[in-house]
Amino acid sequence: MEKKIVKTGLYSFVLSLLVGLLIFKYYQVFPEGDGISTIVHEGLMSYIFKLLRFSAIVSVLSIIIAALDSKALLVTNVHNKLSLLKLVCVAICVMIAAYWIVTGIYVN
Repeated sequence: MEKKIVKTGLYSFVLSLLVGLLIFKYYQVFPEGDGISTIVHEGLMSYIFKLLRFSAIVSVLSIIIAALDSKALLVTNVHNKLSLLKLVCVAICVMIAAYWIVTGIYVN
């Protein structure tokens, strides 16, 4: 059980770091009219910490789900074909929850 939780935490951290690179922008575009727009780049340290916060939140939520899944109901087996679908749905919900938490922190 402990090995499963550690592997879940590590893999979810790395995977969510990669997903965070895709969903978080390091710039904002402000249109000013007549086809003119201003691009404001976020500081590198702020962007990195945003990615790390997102990854940490996803990792903690994944560890909690892995600990609660003691009977391995979310792992695919021969008898239950819907287990993979459940696992994907839970993973998507974790990513959405972490995104809402991180973006809620950074609302100006």
